[in-house]
Amino acid sequence: MWPAGGCPLDSQIDTLAALCERGYANRIMLSHDKSSFMDWFSNAEVDPVLPDWRYTYIHDTVLPGLRDRG
Repeated sequence: MWPAGGCPLDSQIDTLAALCERGYANRIMLSHDKSSFMDWFSNAEVDPVLPDWRYTYIHDTVLPGLRDRG
């Protein structure tokens, strides 16, 4: 089962690592969308569906996964 965001994180990081290995690291920009404030839904409604939707997602999750892959 894929997460709400689409492709599983491990597959995304594997793809990023492969691109870096092939010399594309200087052409990649990592970015994500996170609202600093949203009043449409409460955190209690959003957190169960999108638990990784936070400002530090790339630093806390993606970059360590890339480092683990060399």
